[in-house]
Amino acid sequence: VLYTRRRIDKMNDSYVSTLWLMNADGSNKRQLMEGGSALWSPDGSQIALTKRDKDGKTQIFVRSMQGEGLLTQITSYENAPRSMAWSPNGEMIAFVARVPAEPAMSVSLPGRPKGAKWKEDPVFIDTLHYRQDRVGYTNGGFDHLFVVPTTGGTPRQLTDGEWNVGNRRLSVIAGSPVLSWSPDGQTIAFDGPGKAVEIPHFFESHINLIDVDIGEITLLTEGDGHPNFVSPVFS
Repeated sequence: VLYTRRRIDKMNDSYVSTLWLMNADGSNKRQLMEGGSALWSPDGSQIALTKRDKDGKTQIFVRSMQGEGLLTQITSYENAPRSMAWSPNGEMIAFVARVPAEPAMSVSLPGRPKGAKWKEDPVFIDTLHYRQDRVGYTNGGFDHLFVVPTTGGTPRQLTDGEWNVGNRRLSVIAGSPVLSWSPDGQTIAFDGPGKAVEIPHFFESHINLIDVDIGEITLLTEGDGHPNFVSPVFS
């Protein structure tokens, strides 16, 4: 059994996560490595996990559970990936990450003298819900779906537009979106609006399918998204 232990780092006011292993009967508990959000590969030979890279940014890594436990960093994305899901054949990992968006307007301070310690540029806010506890500013982009080879490489963005993959409550991130691969690995089910929506419909959530090869989205649920349809899982 693979699990995560979290503790509070009082000196740095943050959480620290470590991965642990134990036998199925609860015996032989031992620490594996730093990291969290780990998932076994379909054949049990590897795990995917998130941990900070050498630049301090959270990224996806894949670790072999055989031999010396080779660890490979497979993303170098600007924003932290979330909601990982292995493809059935173990060759791809789907995840959700924030895609930055340019604001409708911006405000820039005049040029700083060399070495000057000025305040940061102002934050332009054009949405009602723009900040969230433990997340920070949330109006700087939209959460979208990506896939990346488990051997590493450039992630491929599957969704785009002014909407978020994943259910929202009061316009904030409601945990991690659920991503579910079809058994044949051709499609991924996810929750969220599936398209750009007006502000009054921002909280609506449907179940959607996306074709991994061509990015075509199919809406599966009907109605106005109330109550929200969330957390799809393939049979």
